[in-house]
Amino acid sequence: MTSLPTFDEMQAAHERIAPYVHRTPVLTSRFIDEVMGASLFFKCENFQKAGAFKARGATNAVFG
Repeated sequence: MTSLPTFDEMQAAHERIAPYVHRTPVLTSRFIDEVMGASLFFKCENFQKAGAFKARGATNAVFG
């Protein structure tokens, strides 16, 4: 079984991939919140220039 990454490992990955990925917005929807009865947040990784949510993990795997 794989262990969870430590904070230091996540920080290192963040610094490693920062030059290659773009900050993506976190969006909300009052309508969906109302329908679901909860506050939901959508991290729009599909706004990466590659158009995919895997850009961060793939970049970290290549440079990690």
